[in-house]
Amino acid sequence: MINKIPIMLRTIGFQKPSQIFWRIYLIINRSFSVRKKKKRWMGKQLPQLEVISIDKSKINKKLKIFSENIDFVSMNWDVKSKPKIWRYHLHYFDYLENCDKETGQKIIVDWIEKNPLGRSDGWEPYPISLRVVNWIKFFSRHQIEPDDQIVQSLFVQKNVLFKYRELHLLANHFFKNIAALLYLSVFFQDEKLYNWSIKHLKKEIREQSTNAGLHYEFSPTYHALFVKDLLDVYSILKMPLFSSGNQLYQMLENKIYSGLFWVNYFAEGKKYYRIGDVNFEGCPSKAYLNQYASELGISSDSEINEQQCFPRLVNNELKIMLLNAPFNPPYNSAHSHCDKLSVLAWYKDIPLFVDTGNHNYEKTPERQYTRSVQAHNTIQIDNLQQAEIWDVFRVGRRGDIIDTNISSNEMTGIFSYRKYKHKRKISLVQDGFLIADDVIFSGVHHYKVFFHVNPDLHFNLVGSEIHFDLSHVRMVLPKGKVTVVKTDYYPEMYIKRDKKTIIINGEFTDRIRLETIIRK
Repeated sequence: MINKIPIMLRTIGFQKPSQIFWRIYLIINRSFSVRKKKKRWMGKQLPQLEVISIDKSKINKKLKIFSENIDFVSMNWDVKSKPKIWRYHLHYFDYLENCDKETGQKIIVDWIEKNPLGRSDGWEPYPISLRVVNWIKFFSRHQIEPDDQIVQSLFVQKNVLFKYRELHLLANHFFKNIAALLYLSVFFQDEKLYNWSIKHLKKEIREQSTNAGLHYEFSPTYHALFVKDLLDVYSILKMPLFSSGNQLYQMLENKIYSGLFWVNYFAEGKKYYRIGDVNFEGCPSKAYLNQYASELGISSDSEINEQQCFPRLVNNELKIMLLNAPFNPPYNSAHSHCDKLSVLAWYKDIPLFVDTGNHNYEKTPERQYTRSVQAHNTIQIDNLQQAEIWDVFRVGRRGDIIDTNISSNEMTGIFSYRKYKHKRKISLVQDGFLIADDVIFSGVHHYKVFFHVNPDLHFNLVGSEIHFDLSHVRMVLPKGKVTVVKTDYYPEMYIKRDKKTIIINGEFTDRIRLETIIRK
């Protein structure tokens, strides 16, 4: 523990004072049990929401969490043998969309009766946030007037959520809290809570969405969830309950419009590119979000000119993307990886180089590997990471993208950390791309260049070239000793496959240029 104090202090140094204050507040207050208020609600109103149409063929199909069938007849809501993220998803109630009226009500009542106040993961603020929105949307979809048992449970969950809102984490957690409190304020006709929610939603939307409409944690799946939250908020604001909501309406429409561009940009089949932490469980698909937006009257036919963080070049059926996004947000980079200046590449939309993916949110070797430089298509210097990645979600000292330059025929990023600089420039060349890496670091140093190959592809190493079994796609490797090793690939959480990773090793003094060519 003593050895962790310096890195803990460096991590805390990036946090906002309010986060530190709120963490202390929670430590003090969590030592006391949450008292169940006897006060009843002043009023209630079931929102008439424009919820997305559900595919009736999926109703009452087997409900699953991480591909595992769930038995709701004899449900254990506190399965200690399962990982926490699994238990979280159990309490989210995302599966209500696939339940008919009777089944959904039974599951809700079962949860209320088997989860006394504060006794399970389901009473943590993040699961509360997702659950109450899913319950209210379910009631609205099926035009159910919830009975007093359900309303009382929602009332208690509202009080717990507001008291323990996640101001110590902020980021996507706090946004979920606010959106849920907005839904509860409408349900209980609580104008004070409604105005509080509107005020903080405006602030967080400005902070959590870049000028180009991309969620600031730079994960495709967390961006998709953010867009879904924006659509949920837009849907409930269509009910003219209190006037303060009107101020947020236009901002939401613009952010949803630009946010959908990135949903479509990151889409890969029915899923998304694996960049940073990705979790496909409960993540809305591109089709779902575009349909939801359409049913709310928002066009998804958007174009964004600013693509500094994830620019792409296309040449002769080859496509390549440069990951230029920083560790973000600085005060909670929990879902960031050491993937700065990594690349993803495709031939006719078939991945050539892939990201390793994300296996779990636990303190495991897989989690450590997932976040490391070695798991991405970039360069490692002297066995250094690009940041002090520790525990499950922590980031201490970290490097930064200090410059970018994007044009129609080349894209450049410069990363700096611990007295070294790495410049990666990708240019169009005949029938392909040139990846030029310049590293400056005073003294004698060792380098490793990593390329993680799509596990479904076959290739041969011929001298210093890689020949893919794909219509003569070739790759000329940079100078150095070339090895091909078997490494883990995580297409989804808790699923593991083998992939082949090409590693180029070498040494340099003061500076070096490494050139890689991909062409057809």
